Amino acid sequence: MVKLPTKMEPTQLLTSRLSAQRRLHAVQRRLERDPHLKVHYHNFMKEYEELGHMEPVTSQEGKSTCYFLPHHPVFKETSSTTNTRVMFDGGAKISNGLSLNDITQVGATVQQDLYLIVLQFRMHQVCFTADIPKMYRQVVHRQDRDLQRILWRCSSDEHIQEYRLTSVTYGISSVPFLATRCLKKIADDKKKYPRAPQVLSNDFYVDDLLSGTSTIEEKINVQKEISSQF
Repeated sequence: MVKLPTKMEPTQLLTSRLSAQRRLHAVQRRLERDPHLKVHYHNFMKEYEELGHMEPVTSQEGKSTCYFLPHHPVFKETSSTTNTRVMFDGGAKISNGLSLNDITQVGATVQQDLYLIVLQFRMHQVCFTADIPKMYRQVVHRQDRDLQRILWRCSSDEHIQEYRLTSVTYGISSVPFLATRCLKKIADDKKKYPRAPQVLSNDFYVDDLLSGTSTIEEKINVQKEISSQF
């Protein structure tokens, strides 16, 4: 569990619900013009709620500091599984010119350079790759959830419901650091394993693993160690 690394008081985030509501209306008009996109968008949001990555809440605006994240679709043509996903816009500015990204630290780079990881990968006799599914959504926090509120409804005939995200998410500037730092923390805490900490620290680029060993038997052992961490 992590906190959002704020560099300014969240109380400086004034009301953002109205702008998020305008963006929701714009997205829904777009979805009505594109039935295929509408299906993917709705499925994405449905999965988010079913997995517990967002939860419905009653309005607390005015009683506590809330920030509403507008959202919109993004496309990844190279993905064979999820080529459409929802991006939550932590850079959306409110009336005083601030956004959630403006008041949070970006964080340092804690993983090795991709070029070095690829060079190391080419030196192994037995190579393997993997990735962490929904990596960002496995990193959760409780204290700052009201800074990650969203508005959603499945149909324009329905009442607009407020939700809050229960995990960190795409579109917030500090999230790549938080997710990769959690991976490093797992490595630091798993010293009883001979190879897993080294692989977790040196062979991951965000959620993608490029690693290898000298023999297939060694590779199987490393695979078991890595899998046991998740």
